[in-house]
Amino acid sequence: MITTPHRVRRHENGEHAGMLEHYFPDADEQGFYRLADPAIGSERHKLENAILTKNISVAIHLVREHGFSIRMRGNLTKQWNLIRREEIQDL
Repeated sequence: MITTPHRVRRHENGEHAGMLEHYFPDADEQGFYRLADPAIGSERHKLENAILTKNISVAIHLVREHGFSIRMRGNLTKQWNLIRREEIQDL
């Protein structure tokens, strides 16, 4: 049973069709978790607008209490996606 904040996505097509992919918070190469403030709007996904923290507890607090999105990495594709609070389970 997974109890850390995560997102589950079922692939509909492609090489992973029918498989479930789990996305988890994943720090970048420098150890920072990248977050996005929803108040920034459509530009929130750009690196220059990212909120950075090395503390996962701070990152989870910003997501849980302030509605920030967090960059998460999938276990199958290794792809990073910016995930909204509403899409995260066990938050």
